[in-house]
Amino acid sequence: MLFPLVTGAYEYAYEARPYGLVLGFSGLALISWQSSAGKSRRLLRLMVLTLSLAAALSCHYYAVFVFLALAFGEAVRSISRGRLDFPIWCAFAIGSTPLLGFLPLIRQAMTYSGTFWAKTAWSEIPNFYALLLAPAILPIMTLLILAAVYPLLSGLRQRVRIPYIAPPLHEVAVAFGFMAIPVVAVTVCMIVGAPFTYRYALPAVIGFSVVFALGAHSLLNDRPQIAAILLFAICAFFVSLGIRVSGVLVAAREATAQANKFLQTAPYLDLPIAVSDQHEFVTLAYYGSPDVTRRLVYLASPDASLRHLGHDSVEKGLLALAPWFPVKVERYESFIASHEHFLTYGNAVHFLNWLLPELASTDLRMELVKANASTQLFLVSRKNGPDSDSLAGETPPKSGGYVH
Repeated sequence: MLFPLVTGAYEYAYEARPYGLVLGFSGLALISWQSSAGKSRRLLRLMVLTLSLAAALSCHYYAVFVFLALAFGEAVRSISRGRLDFPIWCAFAIGSTPLLGFLPLIRQAMTYSGTFWAKTAWSEIPNFYALLLAPAILPIMTLLILAAVYPLLSGLRQRVRIPYIAPPLHEVAVAFGFMAIPVVAVTVCMIVGAPFTYRYALPAVIGFSVVFALGAHSLLNDRPQIAAILLFAICAFFVSLGIRVSGVLVAAREATAQANKFLQTAPYLDLPIAVSDQHEFVTLAYYGSPDVTRRLVYLASPDASLRHLGHDSVEKGLLALAPWFPVKVERYESFIASHEHFLTYGNAVHFLNWLLPELASTDLRMELVKANASTQLFLVSRKNGPDSDSLAGETPPKSGGYVH
């Protein structure tokens, strides 16, 4: 239970993304599958298995790989029993039915895959395991060190050894099935041309958690004092990780406050401000002061993004989602055509910034108004329009309409 908290999966416990939900439903599916092998209250457990799988799949399509991990464990169980357990396979089948309802959405999403921002590569497999397990290296080393030094601490040995009962083979198989999710996911994505990024395979942490617990039980099963030290160490590592994460979040909050102040003190208070990257835009749109947020707009252009960044899926997503959220998004081309002058704000070297290179390639005039260590504020105007000196003494015309 504690092991995921000291891995790279922890950040998805508090991010507003579906991956934490997928992880929770996947864990619930694993427990209900394990307990469904028994005879008591089996119908209830099969129902939980079905609903948890359906819920995971409804949160993210790539939860389908959780089905494969469980199916692998169940296949090993069927071989060891010499017969199929039809109710469990029926639970798997019924749990996958949300895919039928999502087929139109999946077909539409596949149109994004060719120019998606995350490109699938074989290198994503080792990258996943490195990102997931790098924070957990200290707990893993602690387990190994405690197991190695215990013979030197003979005074802590219990007089009666606790019998070690090995887990069933199919439960070990399902743990390794979860651990193999990144390999399977990347292979499938490479074959069908689908995108992949680290968090899509996050349920793999469940397999590592089971294996870590099994290893701790095998090495420390008659050593309660040493096991208590391991438990305390994991909790301490989690607290230290939480402190580091809190520091990152506080720094991000302070950066947003500084960006808001930067824009509050900028000239040309009547001009709209086009923020050049989506992360900064959404953050300021929700957490900036009202006098700043009312002026913010994001200019979306799939074509320009594809030219400068090599992908357009984020731009398409913003245009599709804009009607559902209280943020101002307008198509770049129509905004440029309807505005004589406006401000643009952002980091020129941000990995999602296509706006500044696009503006620089046009016949528009860009004048640096203000800058700090990482961001710049430009006044953008037509070359035959008024310059910054003339604008400073007059009220610019009102901005055009926004797409809400």
